[in-house]
Amino acid sequence: MIEGIWNVLSDEGNRSILSWIGGGLAIAIGALWAAYKFHRRDKEEKKDSQAAMVSASNKSISVGRDIRNSDIEIKNK
Repeated sequence: MIEGIWNVLSDEGNRSILSWIGGGLAIAIGALWAAYKFHRRDKEEKKDSQAAMVSASNKSISVGRDIRNSDIEIKNK
């Protein structure tokens, strides 16, 4: 059995094909994992969502945590 595997791997054409397949699988699994983590994080943020209170003075800008999909309120004092 090991000899059969070694014979397959000793052929340069087979190694080339296996490297392409392995690389493609690694990219696909990485992309699926990134998409899963991104969508899972969105759901957790919505569940645990709390408004951050941040204030800025002297015409400066201040950001508290994430500003994605948030309203920006400008107050003139």
